[in-house]
Amino acid sequence: MGLTSIYTVLILLFGYTVNGYILSNKQGKGPTCSDIKIITRAQWGARAPKSTENLTLPVPEFFIHHTDTPECFDLKACSAAVRGIQKFHMDYRGWVDIGYNFLVGEDGFVYEGRGWTHVGSHTKGYNSQSLGTSVIGDYMKKNPNKKALDALRGLIHCAEVNNMLYPNYRLYGHRDANNNTDCPGDTLYKLIQTWPHYSHVPPQTLLFEKYNMSARN
Repeated sequence: MGLTSIYTVLILLFGYTVNGYILSNKQGKGPTCSDIKIITRAQWGARAPKSTENLTLPVPEFFIHHTDTPECFDLKACSAAVRGIQKFHMDYRGWVDIGYNFLVGEDGFVYEGRGWTHVGSHTKGYNSQSLGTSVIGDYMKKNPNKKALDALRGLIHCAEVNNMLYPNYRLYGHRDANNNTDCPGDTLYKLIQTWPHYSHVPPQTLLFEKYNMSARN
């Protein structure tokens, strides 16, 4: 077997390529999500966090954001966008890392931020009881493309089936927790209100004992 054939077999067994990048289907901490492709921190070129705080799983809430930046449509551009967001969050806002647990690009990939197991800085007052994911782009007047929406729904489904979320979790847009923001954009916000688990009841800091803990059993 020639080198090219061996290389092809290895790619089929352990990963795949996009624009010259070798992407592994294996992830770090967290579940295996067969419906989505997660680009790890190492793959998009993340800086090391200044510190981390463990997130107690499962959580009762999932918040959707938009980055209010230009959209990206391929791995190279989206990786650069995520690096820029991390730089802004760490160097200008003074946070310990990029704020989101995950980000989604219009290339259809999910980009690992703080990941499943670390508390994010995405929704003030709710970070320790939620996962926060931001779609890269501005969605005030349009929705993300199908690739991005499929990836976002796939990520939520992955969290559901792997017990990262309570079975009776609540889905929100960022503005549901903060009246001073239009995040995740008017059009995307309208869309997610039609999705399962979207809650018209405003989020609140919840005592875990009061959040129907029997649903986990």
